[in-house]
Amino acid sequence: MGFEFYQEHELSVQPEYRSVLHELRDGDQQMLVMHIDVHQFKPSVMKRMIREFTTFRSCTDAPLFAIEPSPDDAKWHCFSHLGFRYSSRVECTDGLTRRCYVSKKKNNDDLKHFITEQ
Repeated sequence: MGFEFYQEHELSVQPEYRSVLHELRDGDQQMLVMHIDVHQFKPSVMKRMIREFTTFRSCTDAPLFAIEPSPDDAKWHCFSHLGFRYSSRVECTDGLTRRCYVSKKKNNDDLKHFITEQ
């Protein structure tokens, strides 16, 4: 059957970006996929995104996934600043493969260091 969309949870709405968490389910299995639409990017926006994500990440031990919007999207390196690490390529419903990133609770330690160094 595979994972199917279950619910959307709005995390943050700012003039520069909007972030949501998509909850997918396959029977009793759950997968959480982070989605961020960035409308305006600058260093101060990235710092705010990191602070908000660090706060959110401290509330859950569950792995969080992110899938790039288009194959091999060059802008997606910024997700590494949020503690996401490349995991694998996944085949999407449109037949294209995209990079999938994962954030685990342990990655949050990197974020705390990044915030204090900025």
